[in-house]
Amino acid sequence: MTTDGVTISADHASNLTNEPASEGGGMRFEKSELHDFAESDRSAGEHVGILLALVFCISLFLMVGVTWWTSQHQSQGHDPHAISGVKEVAHPE
Repeated sequence: MTTDGVTISADHASNLTNEPASEGGGMRFEKSELHDFAESDRSAGEHVGILLALVFCISLFLMVGVTWWTSQHQSQGHDPHAISGVKEVAHPE
Protein backbone atom coordinates (compact mmCIF):
# COMPACT_ATOMS: atom_id res chain seq x y z
CA MET A 1 0.00 0.00 0.00
CA THR A 2 1.31 3.48 -0.90
CA THR A 3 0.18 6.64 0.95
CA ASP A 4 1.60 10.02 -0.10
CA GLY A 5 4.61 8.36 -1.69
CA VAL A 6 5.37 6.20 1.35
CA THR A 7 5.16 2.44 1.03
CA ILE A 8 3.47 0.76 4.00
CA SER A 9 3.40 -2.98 4.57
CA ALA A 10 0.03 -4.75 4.75
CA ASP A 11 0.24 -5.53 8.47
CA HIS A 12 0.88 -1.85 9.30
CA ALA A 13 -1.80 -0.70 6.88
CA SER A 14 -4.46 -2.47 8.92
CA ASN A 15 -3.65 -0.11 11.82
CA LEU A 16 -4.27 3.04 9.73
CA THR A 17 -8.06 3.05 10.03
CA ASN A 18 -9.96 5.99 11.53
CA GLU A 19 -11.87 3.70 13.85
CA PRO A 20 -11.35 4.02 17.60
CA ALA A 21 -9.02 1.55 19.22
CA SER A 22 -10.51 -1.63 20.58
CA GLU A 23 -11.04 -2.07 24.30
CA GLY A 24 -8.17 -4.51 24.65
CA GLY A 25 -5.13 -2.57 23.44
CA GLY A 26 -6.19 1.04 22.97
CA MET A 27 -5.74 2.42 26.48
CA ARG A 28 -2.20 2.60 27.74
CA PHE A 29 -2.88 4.18 31.17
CA GLU A 30 -5.60 3.61 33.70
CA LYS A 31 -7.93 6.51 34.49
CA SER A 32 -6.57 6.67 38.03
CA GLU A 33 -3.02 6.95 36.64
CA LEU A 34 -4.06 9.79 34.32
CA HIS A 35 -5.70 11.54 37.27
CA ASP A 36 -2.51 11.10 39.30
CA PHE A 37 -0.44 12.47 36.40
CA ALA A 38 -2.68 15.53 36.13
CA GLU A 39 -2.58 16.10 39.89
CA SER A 40 1.21 15.82 40.09
CA ASP A 41 1.55 18.10 37.06
CA ARG A 42 -0.65 20.71 38.74
CA SER A 43 1.38 20.39 41.95
CA ALA A 44 4.67 20.79 40.07
CA GLY A 45 3.31 23.89 38.32
CA GLU A 46 2.39 25.44 41.66
CA HIS A 47 5.84 24.72 43.07
CA VAL A 48 7.57 26.24 40.02
CA GLY A 49 5.40 29.35 40.39
CA ILE A 50 6.32 29.68 44.07
CA LEU A 51 10.00 29.20 43.23
CA LEU A 52 9.88 31.91 40.54
CA ALA A 53 8.12 34.32 42.92
CA LEU A 54 10.74 33.65 45.58
CA VAL A 55 13.62 34.23 43.16
CA PHE A 56 11.98 37.48 42.03
CA CYS A 57 11.57 38.75 45.60
CA ILE A 58 15.16 37.88 46.54
CA SER A 59 16.48 39.55 43.37
CA LEU A 60 14.39 42.66 44.02
CA PHE A 61 15.66 42.85 47.61
CA LEU A 62 19.27 42.50 46.46
CA MET A 63 18.90 45.11 43.69
CA VAL A 64 17.35 47.63 46.10
CA GLY A 65 20.15 46.95 48.60
CA VAL A 66 22.87 47.46 45.99
CA THR A 67 21.20 50.64 44.75
CA TRP A 68 20.99 52.03 48.29
CA TRP A 69 24.61 51.07 49.05
CA THR A 70 25.82 52.66 45.81
CA SER A 71 23.95 55.90 46.50
CA GLN A 72 25.41 56.08 50.03
CA HIS A 73 28.99 55.45 48.94
CA GLN A 74 29.32 57.80 45.99
CA SER A 75 32.45 59.82 45.55
CA GLN A 76 32.14 63.41 46.74
CA GLY A 77 34.98 64.85 44.69
CA HIS A 78 35.37 65.55 41.00
CA ASP A 79 37.29 62.35 40.28
CA PRO A 80 34.81 59.60 39.40
CA HIS A 81 37.45 56.94 40.15
CA ALA A 82 38.25 58.19 43.63
CA ILE A 83 37.56 55.87 46.54
CA SER A 84 35.00 57.29 48.95
CA GLY A 85 36.17 57.79 52.53
CA VAL A 86 39.79 58.34 51.48
CA LYS A 87 41.02 61.91 51.64
CA GLU A 88 43.26 63.19 48.91
CA VAL A 89 46.90 63.58 49.85
CA ALA A 90 48.42 66.92 48.95
CA HIS A 91 51.34 66.39 46.61
CA PRO A 92 54.36 68.51 47.46
CA GLU A 93 55.53 70.64 44.61
